[in-house]
Amino acid sequence: MFDLVTIGDASIDTYCVLDHKEADVLCSVDRSSCQLTLDYADKIPLKSIARAVGGNAANVAVGGARLGLNTSIVATIGADDASRQVIHTLEKEDVNLEHLSRVGRNNQSVAIVYDGERTLLVHHEPREYKFTPPGATKWFYVTSMAKGSEAIGTEIAAYASENNIKIAFSPGTWQLRLGPGVMRPILTETEIIILNRDEAIVFTKSKPKTPIPELLIKLAELGPLISIITEGDKGSHAFDGQDVIDCPIATANKIESTGAGDAFSGGLVSAIIHGEDLRTAMLWGSANAASVIEHIGPQKGLLTLPQIKNKLN
Repeated sequence: MFDLVTIGDASIDTYCVLDHKEADVLCSVDRSSCQLTLDYADKIPLKSIARAVGGNAANVAVGGARLGLNTSIVATIGADDASRQVIHTLEKEDVNLEHLSRVGRNNQSVAIVYDGERTLLVHHEPREYKFTPPGATKWFYVTSMAKGSEAIGTEIAAYASENNIKIAFSPGTWQLRLGPGVMRPILTETEIIILNRDEAIVFTKSKPKTPIPELLIKLAELGPLISIITEGDKGSHAFDGQDVIDCPIATANKIESTGAGDAFSGGLVSAIIHGEDLRTAMLWGSANAASVIEHIGPQKGLLTLPQIKNKLN
């Protein structure tokens, strides 16, 4: 039996790190909106460049495996040479690949890294998403999939219901745009929903300054038993149907933020699977996210089970 099966996409990510003097950030007075600016039609030297496997489902699968879970992934990757890196990385991390399909070209993205933050340029290959039942498992982690994935939500929800599988749901950009109406089959079976503040506002069609407790309750009203919102350096917040729980961030020497959300989600869900309570699970997520942002890429800093327990101690 698997402890955790992630369902979503995997990608190849290229990280282009800019020197501080090669770009600038222009923000509104309240810093609610910022733009990264580069000289147009110029050659911009890079401080460094790196390539790594990413994608929400892959990141959480690797994170779960490092935290001692028997983990598998249901995803479609390319049949091209670039996809070999995905397979090699997941195999090395002991993620089961028997439910991995290969067709076409692999998803890719470019991360422009500047002053500790990243701007992502993302390309999703057209997919005919198909749900491959993974057999006995305790938890599904359902996350970002692109256009064409709408229909499999009903299949995933039905399979989870029939086989007593709990669902953690972290919607991606396309799923957020579809809205809770289309996502209802998944939402009604979801144990835990995890979004950042901006995503929660979009998904619940709330006003920008809606308080966190109100957003948490709105998410819970969509069906999930537990709603969680991350808020960057302001920490994370949860609602378990009765109480709101706040968790601070863990201290870190921030290098680059890609994968912080996946690290938090993977740490939290792994802790729940290990039998920890929600408050402790949020601390696992915070510690894992803090470690990831101290490295380039979404997986290098993911903690092992002894490391995360030591960090919390």
